Amino acid sequence: MTTEFKLFNALTKQSVSKDWFEAVKEWEFIKSEKLRTITHCICGVPILCVCYAKNKHNNNTIQLGRRCANKVFPWIITFVNDKECTELEI
Repeated sequence: MTTEFKLFNALTKQSVSKDWFEAVKEWEFIKSEKLRTITHCICGVPILCVCYAKNKHNNNTIQLGRRCANKVFPWIITFVNDKECTELEI
């Protein structure tokens, strides 16, 4: 199973809508940070650079790695392209 498929399944399970294009719209970027210990993206990949997101409809929160964050929030170019993983907050 690809990470894209795992992301799709995990994100839609945490969303109200089960349609990917509608489910993505439910999520708000909270912040990103570099951790000292490894955690996991919702797709299952181990990560140190984490992007946190919150669902506007059901208040669920998720952790995303760089690749998945770019699929959900394509405008976070500095987070995704930065090799050092900077902290962002909006």
